[in-house]
Amino acid sequence: MRRQDLEKFYRIPPDGQPRPREGMLLLAKPFMRDFVFRHSVVLIVSVSEKDVLGIRLDLPPLAEQSLSHIIPEFKNVLDFDIGNGGPVGRDTLFFLHTYPDVKNSSPVLPGLWVNGDFEQMKQIVLQDPEREKHIRFFLGYAGWTPRQLQDEIERGQSWILGAANAERDVFAKEKNMWASVMAQMGRKYEVCSRFPTIPIMN
Repeated sequence: MRRQDLEKFYRIPPDGQPRPREGMLLLAKPFMRDFVFRHSVVLIVSVSEKDVLGIRLDLPPLAEQSLSHIIPEFKNVLDFDIGNGGPVGRDTLFFLHTYPDVKNSSPVLPGLWVNGDFEQMKQIVLQDPEREKHIRFFLGYAGWTPRQLQDEIERGQSWILGAANAERDVFAKEKNMWASVMAQMGRKYEVCSRFPTIPIMN
């Protein structure tokens, strides 16, 4: 069956998707042609009149970066991976966490926040023996203007909007997160979750 026939049959994404907002997932369509974002899972963390910011959750940690180089207080104390948050602002550190008392943090999902007072966060993390269950660090992000992202969604060529779950999507660190999330969205999506990243490998 041709790819065009599969796209038509599965009707992915469906018509009438909601507008992007904080706490939603952007799931790459199975047939996305953009190699940078193919089979990607992006958590939207900020939506404003100027931009939409998201953090990729599906990529392996950055091998060339060490958190102790960025946060000297963590040297010889913590051995955290740094996630690859996206292709933009690779010198910008983000942290997703479940600490409600971190000042100036922004809510993403119930029980999940992004960023906040950096000095306070460091002290909380150093004192929490179960910190790896409650915080993840990322360098970089994915970004669009609101109109740009809406156009990509409405054209139906790039993104499916889905509901995010902090425990499953942020802290579970699935090996193939895209396939896992797609498979939980219903039968049509579950079938598409088996499609290879490179179609000719099917």
